Amino acid sequence: MEWISNEGLGVRESISEAHTLVTELYNPANQRDPAKIHEIQARLQQLQKTDYAWAIADSLLQTTHSSQHRFMGALTFTVKINVSWNEIDERSATEIVQHLVNRFVHLVNQGEQALVVRKLASSLVAILRHPVTPLKKAIWQLAASLVHGGYVSEEVARGVDFAERILPELHKNATGALLFFSIALAEEALRADSESQGGQTSVLQRAIWNMQDGLSLAQFVLNGIMQFAHTSGDDAVDVALATEAMSSWKTWLGFHGIRQRSVTDKVNALAISCGKTVIETLRLPILSETAASILTQAFETRRWVFDKSSLDFVAEVITNSIVIAHIVAVSNGDEGVESMAFVDLLIAYVSHLHLDIFNDPVSPQNEIVLRLIHGIFKTPGYASIDDLGTPRVLEFWNEIAETVLDDLEYGNPKYGNIKSHLAEVVLSLSGKLLYPTTEDLEDWSDEERSEFSAFRHEACDYLLSAYPVLGVELVTVFQQSATSHLHSGDWRNFEVAIFCIAQLSEAVDENGHADQCLDEIFGSDAFARLCAGGETGIPLKARQTLVDSFGKYESYFQRHSSLLPGVLSILFESLNFELCAQAASRSILTLSKSCAHVLTSDLPAFLDQLDQFRSKPTATASTMPKVLEGIATIIQKLPTDEEKVPMLERILGFFVQEANMARQEVTGPDHENGRLRGHLVLSCIASLGKGLRSEIDTINLDDQPDASAYPPSFWNSGPGAESQRLLMEAMSLLIVGFPVDNGIIEAACDILRAGYTERAGLFVFPPSLTVDFIKSFPLGISGTDVIMATASSFLACHALHAMQVRTEAEALIDHVAQLFSSMLQNPDTYDPETANAGIDFLARLLPKYYTILFTRAGLNAESPLAVLLHFTLDAMTRPEPLPLRAATTFWFALLDIRSIHDETTRVIEEIHREFVPRLVYTIVQQIAGRCARSDLVFLNDALRRTVFKKMTLARPALKAALAPLNAQVTDATGQQVPILSAQDKSRFVESLMIARGAQKPSLDIVRAFWLKFRGMDFDYAQ
Repeated sequence: MEWISNEGLGVRESISEAHTLVTELYNPANQRDPAKIHEIQARLQQLQKTDYAWAIADSLLQTTHSSQHRFMGALTFTVKINVSWNEIDERSATEIVQHLVNRFVHLVNQGEQALVVRKLASSLVAILRHPVTPLKKAIWQLAASLVHGGYVSEEVARGVDFAERILPELHKNATGALLFFSIALAEEALRADSESQGGQTSVLQRAIWNMQDGLSLAQFVLNGIMQFAHTSGDDAVDVALATEAMSSWKTWLGFHGIRQRSVTDKVNALAISCGKTVIETLRLPILSETAASILTQAFETRRWVFDKSSLDFVAEVITNSIVIAHIVAVSNGDEGVESMAFVDLLIAYVSHLHLDIFNDPVSPQNEIVLRLIHGIFKTPGYASIDDLGTPRVLEFWNEIAETVLDDLEYGNPKYGNIKSHLAEVVLSLSGKLLYPTTEDLEDWSDEERSEFSAFRHEACDYLLSAYPVLGVELVTVFQQSATSHLHSGDWRNFEVAIFCIAQLSEAVDENGHADQCLDEIFGSDAFARLCAGGETGIPLKARQTLVDSFGKYESYFQRHSSLLPGVLSILFESLNFELCAQAASRSILTLSKSCAHVLTSDLPAFLDQLDQFRSKPTATASTMPKVLEGIATIIQKLPTDEEKVPMLERILGFFVQEANMARQEVTGPDHENGRLRGHLVLSCIASLGKGLRSEIDTINLDDQPDASAYPPSFWNSGPGAESQRLLMEAMSLLIVGFPVDNGIIEAACDILRAGYTERAGLFVFPPSLTVDFIKSFPLGISGTDVIMATASSFLACHALHAMQVRTEAEALIDHVAQLFSSMLQNPDTYDPETANAGIDFLARLLPKYYTILFTRAGLNAESPLAVLLHFTLDAMTRPEPLPLRAATTFWFALLDIRSIHDETTRVIEEIHREFVPRLVYTIVQQIAGRCARSDLVFLNDALRRTVFKKMTLARPALKAALAPLNAQVTDATGQQVPILSAQDKSRFVESLMIARGAQKPSLDIVRAFWLKFRGMDFDYAQ
């Protein structure tokens, strides 16, 4: 073949270079030099794409130097086939197939290593992918060629019976090589089908033609191995050959599964028959683990291959072979990870049967299988760590519990059987949920801790799934365990019982179905002693689980309020322990919110507990605010404001002290501690505000426009004034002149917003104070979005009496204008987050405060109004999406404004005359291919609103904006022509005018305009 000739100086030099490069590639001295390896690989890849690559590949494949060289030769054939894909015709494809088959046969007969043979098999599959390759029964032909000792045409090969005459003549190496090719062909077909590759119908069709032969080959090999094992013994079996045969069966099953309509009943029967032979190999100890893995994968992804007789056979082999011995050994702890393949097979089998395994009567084999499944729970060690089987078995039982009620009627004979099995699982789980001892936990990695925690939560999912079937009896099991172990002081088992009861709260808390069970625990003398501090030896983990459970049963404790003092006593005591503080603070907050009305008489005791807790190291920003919010919720339930005052003053007085200390610390060497203290104080005050407004569901705005923005009240001029003074003093200490960060900003803004839902209250501050606080934060710092959102909330809460806060609104507008002016003058300081927050603030204030905005010293260049308008247009020219979208929203709202006041109307008209042309110009520049496609909707909104509201101004503005758009493209003749002709520009304007602001027609026009500039042709007339 001329294309593979090694004659000629250039060819010989390339071949020599390739041999040298491969030698260097695998030279141990170069393995530690990644740069050298990369250089060699890059040069080899260049050679593999040259005209000489065929000769290079063949030379490497024939060399006796090393298997690495021959591997590279096979790889080079594959690369060259792909590179020269468009140059290959039917004649050359036939020559390539013939040549590769001869090389394949020769290497196999020479006993070549599997690595090289596999790669050459892939090269054969690569040429078979080509649609011009005239070959159908590739496996048959290759098998005949291997028997013959060289290439045999397909016509000649098909004249000899494949199963009866060709396969028996193959020697072991040839059989293994044929399996390599069979698997490679099936895998390529699977890949082509899953990727839906265009032009891959040839390999898919070729795989269909070869499917029966591939399965026949696997069946032939497995039958031969089983016969050989029976006569010569298990140890004489060729494991590698058997593994390839089973893998071949599995791979062809995958392709068969998506091509069932294209195959005959004979192929279906062959696939099932071969599967039974794979099942039979489970009996051979040397192959059983591999067979178990293969069958497990088949159960998971190729379920159709297991008909009833196959399933019965699986059950028989599992329960009457070495498989059962391995599973029992795993359950006894005698075997570990190496035998999990058998457990996985067991689970795959029962998962396949699902509810059918409980058919009445249950077969003897399935009775044994169910006993084995339950036995997995007895595996020694911790689940997911030492015991890998329990989590997998639990997944099966969870699926059963989730589906039994949907699939079976209550009176179905299966139902009672399944219920008893689900109950048995519950009893088995208790021992597996024991939390590790301190000594065991010390040896675990973070990953192992996470895995065990995940298992516990999976167990909880099972309990919730099983509850509808087992009912309150399920809670009773854990209640009896908790009560018994509480009396005996067995805290590990007590923790498990409480943990399970806590997880079942979702099913029983609100409906009260398990109240009697809970009474047995929380109403017991042993629990009363625990509340009174009589049990000091309770371990931290048990305490943590217990205090967490309290918060999950808020409805129960609402119905049993007499238990609350004792429960809260445990909770406050648990705040002192680092492991328990988080759970305790959450439960305190939950119970305080749900039971506040019955806890008011206990407030003095809670405040004493708070005084003790606040000095503990566990009083952090993640625990203290929750406790404060809970106590504040109870304070809010006091019947009169006068009763609230002394308690609030007591709390706030402490925070003023802490704020002073924080201020002192930040000016000294303990700066970081001071900052953290300040953050904690503000977070606690914010939580206090949340608690005091906990029952306010709607914004309580005065519907009288002329009402005072800050009317006299109990809290600003009455007995509560001292409380508010303390509150504002603490805030001032920690905001004005205090180093701020995101946490401090968010907490301070939470405090301000706490009063925006009320007309009078402790957190309702003078409007000027709110503005002063907002202005004290330097805009542009991280957290500006939160600050501006707070400013928007402030104006919203005063919207019905906007003129009463005119001064404050003007101050906020000026503050934003100063910031925008600074960014306009110094573009390097532009910050997208700040720009977005400021423009969003302006858009929100427009509907109610436009009269104040539009009287800000006219439209001269230095006026706040002019600065704000210029900045929004500037933001629309930038690539960041959020400021651009906020700016388009602002202009959409501005164009909608209509005033009844002559002076305001005059300003609005002046804005339209001066800024509409600039707005239109900015939008046109952006939609002329500059903006992102996702921004078109927002830019279109501003443009269509302009057209609809101000058509007289919009038409000339559009024409003026389009005039300078003179970008050009090269036409089909190579000439430079404008993207938009004068006619195109005119048509664009008129199309927008006809659309008259309608959203979809306008967007279609704008999108077509954008596409034109992006190089994708589109005609507006289409």
